[in-house]
Amino acid sequence: MSPLSTPLGASEDEQRGITIVKNALKAPLVTIVDNAGGNSSLVVDRVLNGTDVAYGYDALRDEYVDMYKAGERAGLAAIQVVWFHNGKI
Repeated sequence: MSPLSTPLGASEDEQRGITIVKNALKAPLVTIVDNAGGNSSLVVDRVLNGTDVAYGYDALRDEYVDMYKAGERAGLAAIQVVWFHNGKI
């Protein structure tokens, strides 16, 4: 079970906000997979249920990899920029 599937909100409004943030965090991967012609729901589910935080999907090679070992740091940089500029959710 994915950690993102566990309800965390103390109230219905908090849970709704958490759901919005979860969907926003999934959006970049969905877009990448869709643009590569893949099945985004399958890829997102597999990545979210991965056992390692570095587990990800390489759309260019159509394979699941350890993103750090594969040298994929652009995603991390993008996430850092998003959180830096929008950290007050």
